[in-house]
Amino acid sequence: MVRGSVVALLVALTACQTLPDIPDDLSPAEFFQRAQDTSSSRNYRAALAYYEEFRARFAASGNEVARLAWADYEIAFLHHKLGDDDLAIEQLEALLARYTEPDAAAWPRGPETLARRVLVELRTSPPADTDSG
Repeated sequence: MVRGSVVALLVALTACQTLPDIPDDLSPAEFFQRAQDTSSSRNYRAALAYYEEFRARFAASGNEVARLAWADYEIAFLHHKLGDDDLAIEQLEALLARYTEPDAAAWPRGPETLARRVLVELRTSPPADTDSG
């Protein structure tokens, strides 16, 4: 019951946050800077919008492989911060599965390492509605 209340409160608080109007001419570095700034301000939905738009704009180019791996990690982690651990786990597992592909040897190891750590935490953490006292 408490977990549902926490999720409802989280959704209510984040629903009031404004989503960004993302300019067409943002560089990859600017996408990440804006995503990090909005995440630091706890506007997780806006940060998610930046990372998802980055993915949509640059996934096909093949030029931003490292940033795409980081974006995938950040998207999954933001879903966790927004209270959707099931989706976060699914996305982290998908990211790790891509690290088994032959071309993944050139990818940054950071997203893989962090995805493994977060998955362990999400799988071993007690549900938010457990009462420790």
